[in-house]
Amino acid sequence: MGGLNIETEGGYDIPEDEWVGMPEFLQRDKKPFATIKVRIKTEADFIEFKKLVDQHYISPETSIWFPKLEKGLEIVDKRYVDENDIADEADE
Repeated sequence: MGGLNIETEGGYDIPEDEWVGMPEFLQRDKKPFATIKVRIKTEADFIEFKKLVDQHYISPETSIWFPKLEKGLEIVDKRYVDENDIADEADE
């Protein structure tokens, strides 16, 4: 973002300055272990496939996760912490 200045009512803001003091964020790799393409010959076979993978709302063009990915469950155990708090907990 070097050199980017944004004009505001009060002058110019430098985006890098807005991040000073913010906690570090590391994005975990969310790529699937495997990706497969399944060819299904008939509509009846497609209906049976949806039953087998327990994902009844998919269309022929949809990609899915197996087992079914429950939205929001990945974040229930996540929270923002200060690096100093982590160090303090390790000392205890």
